[in-house]
Parts: sequence; C-alpha cells; structure tokens
Amino acid sequence: MRWDFVLKVLFKELLSTWRDSRTLRATILMPLILNPLILLGLPILFNSTQSSEVEKRQVVGVIGLERMPASLKKLLETDSVQGKGIELKTVTDATKSVQDGDTEATLVFKQTLPTEAGGSSVPIEVHLKLSSQKSRVVADKISTAIDTFSNQLVAKKLASVGLPEQTLRPVVAQTVSADTVAEKASGIFGFFIPLLLLSGIIAGGQSTAIDSTAGEKERGSLEALLVTPISRFEVVIGKTLGVTAFALLSAFLSIISLLGTGWFSKNVLPRLMKSDTPLSQLFGGNIALDAQGYLILLLIALTAAVMLSALMLNICIFAKSFKEAQTYLVPLNLVVSFGSIGLQFADFLQRSSLLYAIPLVGTMISILDLIKGKGGFGVAMIVVVTNLVFTAIFVALALRSFKREQVLFRN
Repeated sequence: MRWDFVLKVLFKELLSTWRDSRTLRATILMPLILNPLILLGLPILFNSTQSSEVEKRQVVGVIGLERMPASLKKLLETDSVQGKGIELKTVTDATKSVQDGDTEATLVFKQTLPTEAGGSSVPIEVHLKLSSQKSRVVADKISTAIDTFSNQLVAKKLASVGLPEQTLRPVVAQTVSADTVAEKASGIFGFFIPLLLLSGIIAGGQSTAIDSTAGEKERGSLEALLVTPISRFEVVIGKTLGVTAFALLSAFLSIISLLGTGWFSKNVLPRLMKSDTPLSQLFGGNIALDAQGYLILLLIALTAAVMLSALMLNICIFAKSFKEAQTYLVPLNLVVSFGSIGLQFADFLQRSSLLYAIPLVGTMISILDLIKGKGGFGVAMIVVVTNLVFTAIFVALALRSFKREQVLFRN
C-alpha cells in the first residue's frame, strides 16, 4: 500500500467535507449544543413540570363521601409538605370520571371507615391512570394522607393502653448509599452518555461517508478517481480514514461537551438554582473518571469510530444518490438509539465476555460500565479487539464493492 496515494485520497475527502457548512454544523455544533441540552435540560424540565403539578390542587372524585371521616377529608384537602391539597368532587362512575378527564383520580368508599384502630382493615379503592405521569403526583398525595390517617388511629389506640408509637415498629431500616463517585455522577441518566457518543460519531462521519460514495456517483467524479493509478484498496483506506477523521472530531467534541456539562452542573448550576444539590447531580448524566478512565474511553471511542466509519462506507456505496444513502443510514441510527435507551435495564444483564464481543452492543455497555466505575482494562480490550476485527471485515467488504463495476452505476 502506497501511503502517499492514501493521504491524497484522505486529503481530498477532508477538503470536500470541510467546504460543506452543513457537515461542519452537524459535526461541531451538535455535540456542543445537544449534549448540554439533554443532560441539563431534561432534569430541569422533569423537575419543573413535576413541581408545578405538585403545587396544583387536583380534582379527585369520591363515591361514598358520607363514609369518609372528617379527619381524613381534612388531610386530603389541607396543604402539606407534599404540596397543595386536593379538591374532592362527588361522582357516580369511578372509572369513567378518570377516563373522561373530569377527575385525576377517584376514591371509592364501600364501607364506613373506622374512627379508631381495631378489628379488620377497611379497603379504599383508588381509581387512576397508572400509565400517566400526572397520576403519580395525585397518587402520592392520596397515599400520604391515607397513611397519615391510619397512623393516627394506631397511635391513638396505642396511647390508650400506654404504649408508644414505636411499639409496632421495633426495627427501622436506614438506607445508606453505597454508590461510588462515578456511579453518583452517572446516575439514572447515565445511559444517555453512550447514546450521545455513538450518535455523535455517526453524525460526524455520515456526511463524509455519503459524499465520498453516493455523492461522487452523482457528480461523476468517482469514475475519474477509479481510473487513476491509485489502487482500489488505497481508495478504500483513504475514504475510511476521511470518514473516521470527522467521526472522531465529533466524538472528541462530545467528550469535551460532557466534561463541560459536568463542571457546569457542579460549580454553576447550584448557584443559579440556589440549591446545594443541583438537579443534574440528582439525575446524573455526568462523567467522573480518572486519567486512565478517560484514556480507555477515548480508546473505545476511537475504535468505535473506525468501525462505524467502515460500516457507513459499506452502506452508502450501494446508494445511487445522496438522498438514498441518507435513507440507508436511518436503520443504523435507530439501532444505536434504541440500543442505548435499552441500557436503562443494563443492570439486569449477566455480564460475560461474549456480551462485550457483540458489535455496538458491547461498545455501549462498556461505555456505560466505564462511567459507572465498573469497566476494567480487560473488558475494554475485548471491545477494542472486537471493533478492530469488524473494522477489517467492513473494509474487506468495501474493497470488494469498489472492485465491482456496479459501483460506478448511477442509474
């Protein structure tokens, strides 16, 4: 292989992409803007919507209001640490009133509630939409009021026989966090980090991959390139390196953006929100690694970028036009998106060497494990070797495609 020819192809691809302002915006601006927007915006939006809902007085339907003690009614309607109380409304159909949106929930009292503890428990039916996020707020308010009412009856009964409230709770569990610094930083939104990194790699490299294959077919420049003294293998290597260069640039900017978001969350956001614990730290989505951890992350990102670049080159070479190539890349974006979202359930997976050897899947899980402080050098090497092996396979397939006459056909 003649590296001077490879570098000429690489320089041509870099220059062509650099002149495309749309590609530069996708490569540079997307990781710098989208990452903070997701990792900071989502927690703030989630908390603000939940807080505003807590401060509303939800309308709750009641069937059998005469069976409800006045003390429980007061607990339900009075403002508390849970936020505003609820407004009770008499209805005739518990399920229909919730389904029609007339009430957020409905309480059904089929029996008169006791005013003192003793005897059997009396059930209260609570009708609500379990699939609705809004229903969780009113459910918490109702549950807190009912638990408080029940505890008051028990405390009153115990006091009547000279026993303290703690009689029924001789043992109390105290939860102590065993999370590492990395696990606290990544939090419940940690699964977004592999998604942002791999999406950034694809977004950074796909324009170059499309332009260097389907784009050149449309312009008629691919024929001119293939009749030069440059071998097909040198063409494939040069184009793969060109796609990888912009994919890596996007990946590097994504990591820089994640570090900046974490610093902003820790040092600036608490002052803006006037809180000791900012929301982004509660929900996570930040990286807290040592020097070795960042090196491993960069190594995984590097090999993933090379593999995805070779894969995108293979996909786009079959397209006859720029738009057709964009369509062919949609499934790849969907695989990364749905796979990364599925990482929410990664704690249920049984870790094995075979799992990390699955292309893309192993990469996403290894990144998640790394930012949670679980991934080691050995696991990273499995992922790196897997990425390099599949890179060689994709390069070989691309070379085979470039050697076929059909690669020149535009119609």
